[in-house]
Amino acid sequence: MLTTRESFTGTVSGDLTGTLTEGTFNTIWVDITQTSMRGLTVGHARYSDSHGAIDLIMILDVEAILSGGNIVGASLKGYAFSKSTTGTYASKEVFTKLEGSLTGANKWSFTGRGWIFNEAQGISKTFDVSGSRESAPGDIRPLNLQTGDTIVQFKRTDITLDSSASAEFTTKQKLTGSVTGGITGSFTIDSNALIITSGTHSGKGFSIARFAFEGSPDTIDGFLILDNTNFGQHDGFIVGVSGTGIFKNKILIGEFQGTFTGPPNYYNYQGTGDVRIYSIPYLVGGEIVVVQNNKLTSGILTTLWIYGATLIVLAVVAMMIFKKRK
Repeated sequence: MLTTRESFTGTVSGDLTGTLTEGTFNTIWVDITQTSMRGLTVGHARYSDSHGAIDLIMILDVEAILSGGNIVGASLKGYAFSKSTTGTYASKEVFTKLEGSLTGANKWSFTGRGWIFNEAQGISKTFDVSGSRESAPGDIRPLNLQTGDTIVQFKRTDITLDSSASAEFTTKQKLTGSVTGGITGSFTIDSNALIITSGTHSGKGFSIARFAFEGSPDTIDGFLILDNTNFGQHDGFIVGVSGTGIFKNKILIGEFQGTFTGPPNYYNYQGTGDVRIYSIPYLVGGEIVVVQNNKLTSGILTTLWIYGATLIVLAVVAMMIFKKRK
């Protein structure tokens, strides 16, 4: 099941204090029992305060408890990272781990802990991937979308359907192959994709994938979050959240684009990544700057970003439309 039209606003307190607006989510749900569901939520929101704005991409695992077909309890765990920044946050990147729960009717609270990085202190790397599907294209399930449904996009404007349309949800897409360029080794991608198959936006949608890189002893484990632009073509973001070897205690954030090749079966795959790799100061012995009284001033911001990153804590209360569609 896919839920759409999930919108939210909220407030943020802690080391950052401001508001969340323009929040939109889509969630892919799997029924576990008659009273429980698990899902994958993807979306975006804008954080803003007197210093500027941060456009955030969010990806969350969800576990929900149902009663009468409605969500009455839930927990969420995942990540948020910056798509773009303005004001004092310009030339910075944000990465945050998030955990949240349902705190009331259509109310959620998230706690986040992460880092603000200075882009200039990231190590830039570009790489190419070349591979193929490990097996035939994954399971394909038809979906019916309705007029007014919103399909989230990450680099582009969200798609709001002007008329009802058909769609396909594809799972079990596993790709394997080699990585060359600034990063060298092998990769595995396990992907789910939602593709609109009729109407004005045919061929568009989004893909969510786990990306695993191995260049022994160096590894990266992370995810891809992509706009589908023309069936097998997509572009968006890649984020590495854990690693070993030279990637230990590193965060990797950047852009990624790829396409399936080799008609008529389209088993082959080509992609390109352009990323920055940041060190996590606390774990590698860097200096942590503590913000006093949960206030940020221009002077404090300048001090923080000299070190490339600082610990941030977010607490978000979001108003969301989140009801199981029957």
